[in-house]
Amino acid sequence: MSRLFEALKERVLLCDGGTGSRVQAMSLDVERDYAGKENCTEILCRTRPDIVREIHRGYLQAGAD
Repeated sequence: MSRLFEALKERVLLCDGGTGSRVQAMSLDVERDYAGKENCTEILCRTRPDIVREIHRGYLQAGAD
């Protein structure tokens, strides 16, 4: 069984975060960071994985699963 299902057996999980809000608060360049795809935050997984990692790391440090 996956770790997700094991965790669900033990406690309630909140599977949402203000990732989009965090990204929108940054000064990112449409061409460089968004690869010309304005406000397509999913593209950041490819173009700026460092930003995506840092946002998720912050949630983990705050106690999120």
